[in-house]
Amino acid sequence: MWRSSLLAGLALQIAPRAWLLQRLGQAWPGRPAGACFAAYFSGRVALQALARHPAFVRRVALVPEYLCNVVPLAFEQAGWRVCGYPVDAAFVPDAAALRAQAHAEGADLLLLAPLYGSDGGLSHWLAPEADRWRADAGVALVLDLCQDAGRLAQLVKEPGSHWAAVLSFNDKSFPGVMGACVWSDLDLGSPPPPRWRQRGLLAAWALRKCLPRRHPAGPEAGFEHSEARRFPYAFSTTGASALQLALGLIGLGRLPRWQARRRALVVQGAVRPLPLPYAETAPFVVAAEGDPAQHRRKAPYALAHDAAASLLPQLLVRHNKGYDDR
Repeated sequence: MWRSSLLAGLALQIAPRAWLLQRLGQAWPGRPAGACFAAYFSGRVALQALARHPAFVRRVALVPEYLCNVVPLAFEQAGWRVCGYPVDAAFVPDAAALRAQAHAEGADLLLLAPLYGSDGGLSHWLAPEADRWRADAGVALVLDLCQDAGRLAQLVKEPGSHWAAVLSFNDKSFPGVMGACVWSDLDLGSPPPPRWRQRGLLAAWALRKCLPRRHPAGPEAGFEHSEARRFPYAFSTTGASALQLALGLIGLGRLPRWQARRRALVVQGAVRPLPLPYAETAPFVVAAEGDPAQHRRKAPYALAHDAAASLLPQLLVRHNKGYDDR
């Protein structure tokens, strides 16, 4: 099914880009009334577009200490001060400690990232009481769902004030070639698509994924880290291409089928995740004792500014995307 998704996206990209933007903007089930939609070349570009919005004055962000390093990098390159906060063994932050840290640091943005099927703090920070606190403290809420697009369906219909949900089409949640979108009460606007040459490279990338290939076993990577310097991993503010929009639209439409496949693999015992709330349908899971090691390993995240070190160097994370697109 993953090859058919890529081929369908290659065919659908001939549709008018404005139509694809409109359809994708309507794809959130239970989308909050008045939510603005914007599409970008990648999740990191989307995060930096948020960081550059003039609504933020203090420009101090609270971000999980253990996370992909491009998240703090996106804010730092936009002139923000980034403060890390710890999470517990279930990747959930302490709410009272976060409130105190936000007050002490003068933060105006809190970013949550539900990793590996965890709640990530969403259940607390999307509740009315937390929204009232955020409104009084002037703290915006950004939900980084780039690792698991399936969490979009679990968000409340009224996220409160000053919020954004960032979704990536980065071939984690479903087959894709980067691309991202943002729903928010901030009007961000969708930038123009990349140049023709870059769009051609994306199409070639998608076609290459469709070809049968052998995957020789090689040494496992150390830690996951990005310098974000060259195409397609740089931060240049570029909109999503028609192909990326098409793959996002197809991916969100087929997401329940991918989730069903992941759930079936857990039931079959092909992967054994820790019992986190959404681990059965998450594309990456922390392996529990007795995991059969049938799935590829995902390298732990490196420290934000040190590619050779990690907060959780021994963390064993397995792919459970429901497909293998190596």
